[in-house]
Amino acid sequence: MATIIRPCPNVIDCPGFDSPLANYSSESPDPPDFIGVVDWGDDTPTGPPPLHHRWTAVACNQVFTSTISQLDADLQALAAAILCLHRDWTPPGTELFFNVPETCCVPCPNQGNFCYTLPGGLIAGFTQAEADQHGAAIACDQARKRKFCVGPLSPLECCVNQPYQATIIASGYGLTGAVWDIISGSLPSGLTLFGFEGSATIHGTPNTAGSYTFTIQVTELDGSYSYRTYTICVVGTSPNTFPDGTVGTNYSQTLTASSCATLPLSWQVTSGALPDGLTLDEVTGVISGTPTSAGSFHFVVTLQTQAS
Repeated sequence: MATIIRPCPNVIDCPGFDSPLANYSSESPDPPDFIGVVDWGDDTPTGPPPLHHRWTAVACNQVFTSTISQLDADLQALAAAILCLHRDWTPPGTELFFNVPETCCVPCPNQGNFCYTLPGGLIAGFTQAEADQHGAAIACDQARKRKFCVGPLSPLECCVNQPYQATIIASGYGLTGAVWDIISGSLPSGLTLFGFEGSATIHGTPNTAGSYTFTIQVTELDGSYSYRTYTICVVGTSPNTFPDGTVGTNYSQTLTASSCATLPLSWQVTSGALPDGLTLDEVTGVISGTPTSAGSFHFVVTLQTQAS
């Protein structure tokens, strides 16, 4: 079995009793059980692998073996392959350089991006630029292989003071233990986000009309993340009451909706009745005419947008 050259080649036997939860000594045997969730390094469901499982990768006519994951074996082989390019002319004692952390983001099919960070110190080179260049290439290769994306949000329009609920699905590699956060902007007042692993819900009753733009990020246990930006329009109407009119005198009052409402708009009297002599223009929202009867009139006007 070949091994990778690490920045710190010294092996330190940690003092004290090596329990399975604190086994940091490479000289001690592996614990009988795997602690926590283990990434198998392929598209199969994640979970504890069988005991004594081995992942292998080949480079420089050597087989690199890992008991951690396929990714770990691949990284060992990649690092060795880089060193093999120079082994014929490398003088003894040549200093090795190791990559700094490298983050690569790749686009998702519709909107948003997925980003993966290769930790520093994994890939060796004979210059810092060489180590960083190879590290960046490996980060992008892993980003393409491990990509998961955040799906659309629907509906993107709701009414003020009316219940709202929508589900967002994330799909792709992994998502075991993934957490959801709003990293910029804010939800409409009255709405909350709850998400875990592959899905999230936004629910509540919005209480303030307006347009709200926010970015949701889903972060995996290994630190990789995917994000997407949404805009929700909370539609409100005004005014809620109308000035009094006079019998025999022309009357006009315009109903308006939030500017983010999806056109065209349709206004309908859904309860009660307008005063005699007045009509509602369903397209413009203008109530106009000449009242012919005195009295107090109560009615409800409902707005329907193109999105609703």
